[in-house]
Amino acid sequence: MELTGRTVLVTGAGRGLGRAISVAAARAGATVVGGSRTTEDLDRLGAEITAEGGVFHGKRLDVTDLASIEEFVAAARRRFGRIDGLVNNTGAGVSVASLDIDAEQFASTFDFNTRSMFFCSQAAGRSMLEHGGAIVNISSNFAVAGVGVRSVYCAAKAAVDSLTRSLAVEWAPHGIRVNAVAPGTMNTPGYERARRNAPEMVKSVITATPSGRVAEPEEVAALVVFLLTDACAAMTGQIMAVDGGQSVPLAVLSVPKNRPVPEPAGF
Repeated sequence: MELTGRTVLVTGAGRGLGRAISVAAARAGATVVGGSRTTEDLDRLGAEITAEGGVFHGKRLDVTDLASIEEFVAAARRRFGRIDGLVNNTGAGVSVASLDIDAEQFASTFDFNTRSMFFCSQAAGRSMLEHGGAIVNISSNFAVAGVGVRSVYCAAKAAVDSLTRSLAVEWAPHGIRVNAVAPGTMNTPGYERARRNAPEMVKSVITATPSGRVAEPEEVAALVVFLLTDACAAMTGQIMAVDGGQSVPLAVLSVPKNRPVPEPAGF
């Protein structure tokens, strides 16, 4: 997978999946510009990528602040001359019963997951109009599921899928491709906390996963980087799940019962 000579922006780059995407893109030859509200994470990531011979520039980014988005994109263009790729990686949601969700929680979930992706895409897309480019949105398999106490998050991620398809159609004549990757449960720090604090919930997730394990961030990052390359030049408007088969309709009916929970494989 080749990204040499290309500048790729990654939001939420400091931890978890964003970190894995940044490392994978740099190893493929890209100049990576990573954004995060936590600059200490970016400093550590930059040191790791630089030690491997890659190029990384970290900049503080608050995706809920439109001025911060504009400056993040503008600074990348000033420094590196062009923008070839964008990975919209930020996303989170509250676990609250639908009857108890308040207006602030509803708005913040859509701001962080959907509004942010639109305006990051808009800012980067304006730069890509000159030469084309590729955008990858990080959605979730929750976008196609009904999940109790996660109704607003599910709706926000479903909106990401719809946004992905609409931008793909609108921007295809300009050579801008827009796709999405929809991970399921991944071996991130959040998953490790869940294994300690809610082992029964983790067991239920594994039981409902045909592959019998969670994905590693590096496995998801590999697909993201692939979508940024010219190998996918004819692919746009697609949403691809990386969830061990969780989102396959009726998959839960065929998985073994009382399956043991494996240790994450790690990379």
